[in-house]
Amino acid sequence: MEKKYQLTKESIEIDGHKLYRIQAIREFSVVEKGEYGGFIESEKNLNQYDDSWVSKDAKVYEQAYVKDYGEVNQEAVVKGNGIIEKFGKVFNKAVVDEFACVTGNAQVIQNASITGCAVITDAVVISGDAQIFGDVKVTGVMHIGGTAVISSLDDYFSISSIDESILIIAKGREQEIWAYRTGLSTIPLSEYKKQVSSLEFELVLKILSLKGWI
Repeated sequence: MEKKYQLTKESIEIDGHKLYRIQAIREFSVVEKGEYGGFIESEKNLNQYDDSWVSKDAKVYEQAYVKDYGEVNQEAVVKGNGIIEKFGKVFNKAVVDEFACVTGNAQVIQNASITGCAVITDAVVISGDAQIFGDVKVTGVMHIGGTAVISSLDDYFSISSIDESILIIAKGREQEIWAYRTGLSTIPLSEYKKQVSSLEFELVLKILSLKGWI
């Protein structure tokens, strides 16, 4: 199969690594022939034969690899041994580092960071200034944002029977508690109280108390 992109002469240096802007040399997926993409260190960072892509000013370097319809866009950075695959997306100024993996339609956006051996998969969205690290796998249908910090399964929980929607509660960087429910933004617990029924909020408080969070 014919290669899909080439390294151009345009380059930048970051963390002591020289990266080159890429250019499509054939049409594939939504990318047109001649279209410029983002920056990679070498062909080892982006599969040449599938529909994965690095676009705009995104950067992929070191041993990081984008494949199988993975997408890195805008000013996002993927480095270390990070893997973006199977429709995983990293946008905005998000960072994926070390041995982290974004896969299976998951999205890491805004200023979120995924490091360590963390795996983000399924319909998970990590946004805001959230940090996911350590040996943790976040899966299912959920949105974790704000300043949530997750390094183990004990740092968040979900409930899927409230008004047929999904509620996710996560600890923040300063031990504040963030809430997300289908149809709402990720908000502090105090704001969440104003947007839901008293019965739902009381249930959440009971669970938080049982977990020792409050």
